[in-house]
Formats: sequence, C-alpha cells, structure tokens
Amino acid sequence: MADQMIEQVDLRQHRREPMLKAEEIGKRRDHFIGLGFPADWVDSLAEVRPALYSPEAVNSHLNGLTQLGFTNPNKMIESLPTILGYNLEDNIKPKIEGLRQLGFTNPNKMIESLPTILGYNLEDNIKPKIEGLRQLGFTNPNKMIESLPTILGLNLKDNIKPKIEGLRQLGFTNPNKMIESSPAILGLNLEDNIKPKIEGLRQLGFTNPNKMIESSPAILGYNLEDNIKPKIEGLRQLGFTNPNKMIESSPAILGLNLEDNIKPKIEGLRQLGFTNPNKMIESLPTILGYNLEDNIKPKIEGLRQLGFTNPNKMIESLPTILGYNLEDNIKPKIEGLRQLGFTNPNKMIESLPTILGYNLEENIKPRVELLNRLITLYQLPFSANSLMEQDSFLFSSKRDKILVLVRILREYNVRPHELTDKIINQLLRANLESTLIALDARSDPDEKIADLISRTGSMHRQKLAKEEKRRIIDNGLAEFEKIKTRYLKGYPNSLGKAG
Repeated sequence: MADQMIEQVDLRQHRREPMLKAEEIGKRRDHFIGLGFPADWVDSLAEVRPALYSPEAVNSHLNGLTQLGFTNPNKMIESLPTILGYNLEDNIKPKIEGLRQLGFTNPNKMIESLPTILGYNLEDNIKPKIEGLRQLGFTNPNKMIESLPTILGLNLKDNIKPKIEGLRQLGFTNPNKMIESSPAILGLNLEDNIKPKIEGLRQLGFTNPNKMIESSPAILGYNLEDNIKPKIEGLRQLGFTNPNKMIESSPAILGLNLEDNIKPKIEGLRQLGFTNPNKMIESLPTILGYNLEDNIKPKIEGLRQLGFTNPNKMIESLPTILGYNLEDNIKPKIEGLRQLGFTNPNKMIESLPTILGYNLEENIKPRVELLNRLITLYQLPFSANSLMEQDSFLFSSKRDKILVLVRILREYNVRPHELTDKIINQLLRANLESTLIALDARSDPDEKIADLISRTGSMHRQKLAKEEKRRIIDNGLAEFEKIKTRYLKGYPNSLGKAG
C-alpha cells in the first residue's frame, strides 16, 4: 500500500522511457548536483527532459569527454545537454578527427567554445562553409573559424555576404581583412553597432575613425562610454598632451589597461634612464606594446655593444630605433656606411639617429655621389664623406634642395677657394624658402654669397607664414627663372616644406 502512495511520473512520452518513480528522478537530480551542475540548470533540463539522464550515462560521458582531452566537460554539457545523448565512439571521436583532417589545429578547443559543433555535419555544413568563405575572398577560413567557431552557424548568403558589402558601403577599403583580423565583426549589427561607433569616434574628435577601425578592428567591440572616453581622459591625466593623436597613430592603445600597462611602462622607461618617457611615447605610441625586459632593455644593451656611447639619448631622439632589428638593420647600416667610405659611422648615427631609417642604396649612396659631383665641379678641397661626417645634417637635406642651391652658387659665381665647408653648411641648414626670398630681394648683382646668407637669416627671423613665403616665391624671382623652375620642380606645392 505504501508503494502505491509514492508519486509516479509517466515519462513514456519522453524518448519512450519507462515510468520512473519520483524518488528515482530525485536521485538523478541529486547526482547531477553532486557532480557540480547548478541546481537551477538541472531543473531547467528537467523541463525538457523530465527523466533527466541516468547516473551511468552522465558518468560515462564525463569520463569519456575527459579522456578525449576536453578540459571542462561539465561546462560543455551545461551549454549543450544533448551531448549526453551523443555516442562517444560513433559521434564525438569521429567529429574531432574529421575537424583535424579539415585542417583545424585544435578541434577540442573549438568544440569547448561551441559544443553545438558536435551537431554539425562535416560534409553538409562545415566543408561547404570553409569553401564558401574561401570563395568570398578570405585567405584563411580555418583560422577565422578557430577564432570564432560561431561562424559555422552563420549563413553565407544572409549574413556574411551582406556584412562585407555593408562594411564596404560604410567606407572601409578592405572588409575581408578586417573580418579576418577580428571575425567577431560578423556578429555585430551594422546599424546598431558599427555605424554608431564610427559616429561616436568622430564626435570624440578622431579625424579618421574608419582608418582606426581598419587598423584595429577590435575597436568595434569597445564601448565608447566605458572604454574609449575614459582611456582618453586617463591618458590626459598621465600627462600626454594629445591622446587622440596617439590613439589614431596606434589604435591598439585602446586595448591597453592604464594601471596594468601604461603607467608601469612610463615608470619602467624612467627607471631605464629615459628623461621624458611621455614625449617618447607620444612620438611613437607603439612603445606601449614593447616589453621592457624582452625588447627595450636588450635594445639599449645591444646598441652599447655595437659601440654607441649613449643609446638612451639616441632612442629619445628617435624612438623608432626600438623597432629596428640589431642584426637585420642596425649592424648592416653601420657596415654599409663603412663600405661607402665613412670613417666613423657610429659617431654620425649618434649625431643624427635618423640615418638608421635611410636606405643605403636609394638615399645615402646617391647623396654621396651627388655631393662628390658638386665637389668635383667646384674643385673643393674635401670629399663628400668628410663633409657629411662633419655635418650629419647633409644626410637629411633633400636632393632637390641641394640642386637649387647649386644653381644659386652658379648665379653668384662662387669660386672654389671661396666655397668653404662653413658656407655649404650655412646654405644647407637655412630654410630654402627664406633663401629664395632673400635672393629675390637682391639689389646688387655683385654681392657676395655671404651677403645672401646674412639676408637669409634676417628673412627667417621675420617668421613669415609658409603660405606667405610660397606666395612671394610664386610671384617673384623674375630675374632667376632657372632657379625658380628648379625649385618648383622639386616642391610643386610644398608651402615651405623644403627646410
């Protein structure tokens, strides 16, 4: 009689299971909870499968999934309870092997991220998705899917193609590259997320939001109020004068934590002996991504071993040195300069670190050859190498500027004995536009080159605007057409950028 009073649940309509006593179901529920499954999750499972699963089935799947290399079987089952109905030998093992044969490097990680993959058919879903992505122009569909397995659930025609086209219509030049870099973009809505993000960045003062996003697509996942605005303000509080410019130059800064990365980086640079870390970082924001121990310290030490006396000063003058490889760039540059006849490349580079950024064949060698031709023409008692070693500024003087100055020297009939290295340096260092305006103001055709140099200094001290200088040049130099023509050829619309 007591047995007849025990509540029974008719579960025959659920997978043809026999009628189970409530007591048995309670034991199954307790078994789930004892294995670490949340009680509310077990109750939710009971709503769709009142009989739950037998302890034997649950234990078998947990052990089997663990043996197959999954790190958190509980989480997988919570995400996809029907796993408990999948046969380990007939379904799960073949799926892992099939994914591996398709070129995926870590099928287990993919499945743990998206357990529903176990329900996707390799032939009918996964293979066609890989091929479809390839036909859409993606170079590495497998990598995309491993990064974001939910791509397997997206429809090529209804989701992925329209997303590519929508990004193109929003002004992005290479939507495919953006998506390959950050596949999560495929899950973002154009109207609700991407358009507002572009407009929000513009309102925050960024001049080219599209370029920022193309450079660092992860920006689309950052919240304007919770991440981007506070980051700008935080950088300002740390003493940076133009946070927006920094971020536009290196959008990845938005992914860096102020307390855990940026503040320690500033302090670390200071401890390494740099006098103005903020200025360095503003000049080269990517420094924030360099590791102090793995990159910056070894670079200082490497420069010292190469014979440079003050690596810190060099780096502060040209922070991009931190991005140059010692073996592939700096050592060959020193050796190349030596082969070109320079006696002390190290001293030259310390004087003008930007030399490290000049190409030997395309920049330095032609400059040496040009100067040597001019020296031969004027029969000067020195070589281009000795002149450039004496004043490294010659490395950065534009070729067009040198050719304009040569025409000016001819105009003044400068004799070899009159043209000293001092005069050459004064001419090269002077602003070219100021020199041309001073030339236009010449009243005595017999004046000496020293008079022009003196008047150029006076002109420069007037601090005329670039636009005004260009206007004077465009409207003047009537008596010096060849000089003007050569200048306009080299600086067609420079507005005074000749230096």
